[in-house]
Amino acid sequence: GGGVAAPGVGVVAARSSSSRRATQPGVCTTSAGLAGVWGCTAGTGVNARFNSPVAIAVDGAGLLFVADAGNGAIRTVTPAGDTTTLALIPDPRGVALGPGGFIYAASSNGRVYKISAGGVVFPFASGFFQLEGIAVDAAGTAYVTHNSHPDQIDPSALLSPFAAPPAPPAHPHAPLAPPPPSPPH
Repeated sequence: GGGVAAPGVGVVAARSSSSRRATQPGVCTTSAGLAGVWGCTAGTGVNARFNSPVAIAVDGAGLLFVADAGNGAIRTVTPAGDTTTLALIPDPRGVALGPGGFIYAASSNGRVYKISAGGVVFPFASGFFQLEGIAVDAAGTAYVTHNSHPDQIDPSALLSPFAAPPAPPAHPHAPLAPPPPSPPH
């Protein structure tokens, strides 16, 4: 896990408790959080706390959107380092920006959520297995990876899975089902 958004703008690292911002080539500073100190606290700079940020997106004004998996939240970080919680999402694994100011979040619960700039959460699509990441184009089409398989979601797909999740592979040592009972004589 981990993420990079808009080269030179934002970085999160798996198993981290901070978000970092590269302001110029070769210079990377902590914009929010403190390495090795976990939590869920709104604050500025090193006073903010994260718990396993795994993905990041950035808008044109430099506002970072962080998928904070350990806290089940999408967090925002301003260029000044002010950190707040935008929305609560179960175990977010990916975050992306879409048209109309909406933020999209992929959750390990197999659902994709669409979040307004004010933090209102809308179900967008469901029925996936092991969502891993998300991107959204200018038309609002979402592209996800689930169980290492890429797919796309039409912008009108509200609460309906557009593709059935693949069945998990059978365990090679799973017992065979017993044969059906013999008919009575």
